[in-house]
Amino acid sequence: MSSPAAKSASIFPNYDLPSQSGLVLLLVVNALFFGSALLHLFGIGGALPLILNLVGALYLVLTKKRALGYPHLVLIGLILGSTLVQSVLWGSFSYLRYAAFPVSSILLLMLVSRADLDRMLNVVSVLMLVMLLLAALGFVAAFVGVEPLTSLENRDGRSLHIFFSTFSNSYNWNSNILRPSGIYDEPGAFSFFVCSIACLRAFLGKSERFTWALLGLGLVTLSVAHVIYMLVHFLAVVRFRPYLNGFWVLIAVVIFGIFLSGLGSVFYDRLFLRFESTDDSKIVAGDNRSQRILGAIDIVASDRSVLLVGIGPDCVRNVRSCEHGDLPAFAAAPLEPLVLLGLTQGWLYYFVLAMLFMSPLFGRKYLVVFAFGLLLLQRPYVMHIGYSFYSFLVLFVFSGAVIDYFRREFRLKSQPPLALD
Repeated sequence: MSSPAAKSASIFPNYDLPSQSGLVLLLVVNALFFGSALLHLFGIGGALPLILNLVGALYLVLTKKRALGYPHLVLIGLILGSTLVQSVLWGSFSYLRYAAFPVSSILLLMLVSRADLDRMLNVVSVLMLVMLLLAALGFVAAFVGVEPLTSLENRDGRSLHIFFSTFSNSYNWNSNILRPSGIYDEPGAFSFFVCSIACLRAFLGKSERFTWALLGLGLVTLSVAHVIYMLVHFLAVVRFRPYLNGFWVLIAVVIFGIFLSGLGSVFYDRLFLRFESTDDSKIVAGDNRSQRILGAIDIVASDRSVLLVGIGPDCVRNVRSCEHGDLPAFAAAPLEPLVLLGLTQGWLYYFVLAMLFMSPLFGRKYLVVFAFGLLLLQRPYVMHIGYSFYSFLVLFVFSGAVIDYFRREFRLKSQPPLALD
């Protein structure tokens, strides 16, 4: 697969500059750790990540002469403007949290060069591989009877089980089935970050074998969304060859070994059977979003003003407690931003989705961007810490590639026809 990575100076004004080690370190921290459960466990709030990004961006602009991007500044202005309107309408500063992380992520990303992205992606890929191997080890250990070292309260109030090599909020004490979550608060989050890295690796032309190793190990999360992403990613990068190379033979041997060990039945029962639904209200057995979408529709139908300005600052401060009241569950589904923020501020999520879902129009290789958009349907956290970084990085890389596409088309059409002798 040829790399579709953007070279557009309008999206990455510092594209050709050499790498800055400090910026690469900050990118790695954003990519792996800001969305992890470690912040909660160590009592680190969202203020510290914000300060790090803002100070880092200011330092690069003032001392390293990194250029600012005009499209990024326009986007930041729109985000801040809509947030100001929302805050004034409700008389609450609670809405600032939904602008803070998008703005800090955009400020940081508009300063990166291609060399920065390459180094960052190389580092996070290796670290994610280590996390996945440790997670797989924890999965096997739990299966043979190793219990968690301790359990702590997660940020959402659920238990976070601490194993010797992974975290998890999904552990069945009776059957010893663990869905590892790495350093994240839940397996779905772990899977999201694995798939995000895979998407960027495809875009920047990194080793496909390494990418598939990450995605294959990511199945240990037993995430339905992970399987869907893998399928679409495969359609984007597959080359229909008439032979098998050694890598795919090795994969087949590993899969065969897993089933011989008895772990195959675990994956079949806990992962693949989740696609088979016996409940008419669900699309697949693993579908836990359909009822939330219907709940959001009921909320909007009962009060049409929610479409414009959202449901109010009380729910913005604490979504979970809001759902435990008189309202039906609506969080962690595509309509969550609409219910919480209305179109006044929630437009950002739907703008990002619309851009990502246009990607197949530009060729099969851009299906990886479409697959990333599918992940955001399940995890609508474009404006949340950790998720915001990947959302805008994928958006900017894709947007740059689209700009390059149209520039090539324009140059071809503007070339004069060859004169005939």
